Amino acid sequence: MRIGIVVPTFPTGVTSSELWLAHGLAGRGHEVTVFSSDRAAARDRAWATGAGPPTPPDFPFRVQRISSLPLAYAEASVPLRVSEILGSRPDVCLLQEDYPPLSQFVAHVAHSSGIPYLLTCERYDDLDRGIPWLAVRAFERTTLPRLWRFSAALTFHSRASMRFFAARGVPPGRTHFIPSCTNSQLFRPGEGPSPPAVEALWSQGARRIRVLTVARLHPAKGLDTLARAISLARRSLPSLEAMVHGRGPDEPRLRATIASLRVGDALSIDRSSFPLADLPALYRSADLYVQPSRREPFGMAALEAMACGLPVIASATGGLADLVEDGTNGLLVPPSDAEGLGAAIARLAGDDELRRRMGRASRQRAESLFELSTVARAYEDLILRAPSSTN
Repeated sequence: MRIGIVVPTFPTGVTSSELWLAHGLAGRGHEVTVFSSDRAAARDRAWATGAGPPTPPDFPFRVQRISSLPLAYAEASVPLRVSEILGSRPDVCLLQEDYPPLSQFVAHVAHSSGIPYLLTCERYDDLDRGIPWLAVRAFERTTLPRLWRFSAALTFHSRASMRFFAARGVPPGRTHFIPSCTNSQLFRPGEGPSPPAVEALWSQGARRIRVLTVARLHPAKGLDTLARAISLARRSLPSLEAMVHGRGPDEPRLRATIASLRVGDALSIDRSSFPLADLPALYRSADLYVQPSRREPFGMAALEAMACGLPVIASATGGLADLVEDGTNGLLVPPSDAEGLGAAIARLAGDDELRRRMGRASRQRAESLFELSTVARAYEDLILRAPSSTN
């Protein structure tokens, strides 16, 4: 089967759900092409070092860039030659987000040409991307119902997203929860010392309990809450050591917060980059993983940490609530709750056996529910039984 995966941006320097979905579908014998705009999102440019995953043609699928009008917000870029997608004659298109113009253009052209498409949604609250409120409401009342009507099926990366769209009138009986996925053969637990480049990121004194967060430095990631939580947790665990691995526009504010809380000796920011093959070693060098996001449609980094066998403490928001089963493979806390987050960190950091048990549960959960082959098979089954079009 010829499958076209349509996504507004497709970085080759960072991992993404679309990357692993394409791998999974190609691994099941399908001819897969990823179509995206030729624009790079700000979050992807922050990691553009040339040291990421292999670039085409090393992928087991094709990547085709669609020329688009340049805009500051890459996901909103308007495509110029959507006909390029039809030239490959896909049997089905998987539209990975509902709001970008690229997805809307492809949906219209695909329906007009008799090519079925599946629409994936990840939003679980109102768009908070600088888009005027009236424009969002106009989109939800006009364009979005048309996308729903003509899609062969609707899929959602999180149950929070399903609830959000149900309140907006998604037709019942056509919704399916299919989460994002990762490569649990690459991201897996390991034994032995970390590579020197990874070990050098942590303090070189006596071994301390290590807390890791991998995130873009952006207000939505709640890293200021993490700083306050570390300040609280280390009162009972002075040997605690935390690191945020990331880059982004919120770095100056985060550094100022760390300085004002006087936790610079316990919380560091690492701006380095790792080749994909070395990234799992970063996760494995830590004892537990924390994702303190205020908003998180899914949470790829948290899933990668799970696959590497780490217990995960996360905000109970968006897709994170699907990844973490509270009390089993980690702990959930309310977003922006520094006291709750600090208590959760202290609890896990102070209990070796609890961390080991939850880490094993994380690995089992990642393998059973979020492995790329499992998610690819779910899409494949849905494609095969979904109606070819809706008129």
